[in-house]
Amino acid sequence: MTLYGRAVESRRPDALWRDPAAVDIVERLDCDWGQFHDDWITQIGIAVRTEILDDATRAFLGRVAQPTVVNLGAGLCTRFARVDDGRVRWVDVDVPEVVAVRRALVAETDRYHIAAASILDPGWTDRLELRPDATLLFIAEGVLQHLDGADVEALLTTIGTRFPGSEMLFDASSPAAIALARVLPSLRRAGVRPRWRYRGLASLAARLPAVEPIAEWRYDR
Repeated sequence: MTLYGRAVESRRPDALWRDPAAVDIVERLDCDWGQFHDDWITQIGIAVRTEILDDATRAFLGRVAQPTVVNLGAGLCTRFARVDDGRVRWVDVDVPEVVAVRRALVAETDRYHIAAASILDPGWTDRLELRPDATLLFIAEGVLQHLDGADVEALLTTIGTRFPGSEMLFDASSPAAIALARVLPSLRRAGVRPRWRYRGLASLAARLPAVEPIAEWRYDR
């Protein structure tokens, strides 16, 4: 759904950004994309979220000497193609069945890798094969809201304690946004049921000593 939303945005004459890689993958996949045609609210949300996270990723790359990005629950995300600055090392992480599809569509390179792992498994960080001199940025887009709260806190604690000094970008859904998601056509048809209710970065950090808040953005600002 996110992939298709990016392809739709990329084809708009007034697009916020262009994503030829997303368009190419959508055209190559044999999927019933028609089920998403009537959900303009979700498509706009995908476009805005993509712009926010792309800009934040580029800002990280611009101020770090040895950047490595770890994209969690990557699915068919095409962010690497959009923000690659010619030096960043990138790892897309997802469960084995998703990785199998991704590897059939996207080639790995010396700077771009795909790792098969579930972020709910205790040893998932061991499969990343990260360079010791890397400065890390973790991204979890469209991922955390579909986990239980305890799993979200365990994941953030793992990253904070295993990779001190790293940064993380993620999106989350407030209780009001979760209520809205339940009536959006494409999410309802896809069986998407967000679970984790986000109540603010300060509240989250207060419960997790390994997490230090940096910044927070809202879709409507």
